[in-house]
Amino acid sequence: MSSTLEFALTAAAIVVIPIVLYLLTCWTGSRHRENCPRCGAKKLRCIQSILATVKIDGKRAPDHWSYYECEACHSRWKEYHGELTTVSDDEWEQYCAFEQDE
Repeated sequence: MSSTLEFALTAAAIVVIPIVLYLLTCWTGSRHRENCPRCGAKKLRCIQSILATVKIDGKRAPDHWSYYECEACHSRWKEYHGELTTVSDDEWEQYCAFEQDE
């Protein structure tokens, strides 16, 4: 009977431990914020991430960029290729306006 109990505990550990690690990773990842380039507060929140396919030299290639807003000073930023740049009001309205309504 002890071998059955050991098997059940081992099987439960194999199933439960990865689930717990996954949930902890998701929870801590969602709490991570970057520093705002304007005010320095650690309150830069991702508003929108865009995945796209673009043509480069006639070939399709994946591309992505993200839009951020500082919860402290309300400045808006676009991250593209790891670089944060300011966003025009027109571009923000085009890609992020519907996110603000929620």
